[in-house]
Amino acid sequence: GESNFVACMTAILSQMEHSHYTNYINAFQTRQDLMDFLMETFIMFKDLIGKNVYPPDWMVMSMVQNRVFLRAISQYAETLNKMFLNSNCFELQLWNNYFHLTVAFLTQESLQLENFSNAKRAAIICKYGDMRGIIGAGIRDMWYNLGKTLDFYFSYQSATLSIF
Repeated sequence: GESNFVACMTAILSQMEHSHYTNYINAFQTRQDLMDFLMETFIMFKDLIGKNVYPPDWMVMSMVQNRVFLRAISQYAETLNKMFLNSNCFELQLWNNYFHLTVAFLTQESLQLENFSNAKRAAIICKYGDMRGIIGAGIRDMWYNLGKTLDFYFSYQSATLSIF
C-alpha cells in the first residue's frame, strides 16, 4: 500500500546527506526542471503529511517520517533562497507551495504534542525534539527573505502595469 511507498521513500531520504542533496539539485539540466521537481515534491510532501499514511499508533514511523521530511524541506529551502528568490528569478507559485507545505507540516496532528499524555510527549521530545519550533523558525526566516524580494517584485509589477 501507500505506507510501503512512504516507508521506502523515507528510508532513502534518511540516508541522504547535505552533499547528496547538493549533487542532486545541481544535476538538473535546466532551471525549469528544478522548479518542476520542487513543485512536485512540495505538493507530494503536503499530500502525504495530510493523509497520515500510517495507523495512529505508529508514532515512531510518523516521527521518523517527519524528521526526514523536515531535513528535506530545509535543504529545499536553501535552494529556494539561492535560485528562486532574486527579483529576476522569483517564482511566486513555488514559494506559495513551499509555505503551504510548511504550514501543513507545522499543523499536522502528529506534531500537536499537547494532545498526548505527559509520558508520550516527554518521550517524543527526548528522541525527536519539538519539530514545530524548527519548522516555525524556518517559516519565519523564509518569510523574512521573501519580504525583501516581494517589496521589489510588487513595486516592479506596479511600475510595469502603470506603463500601460
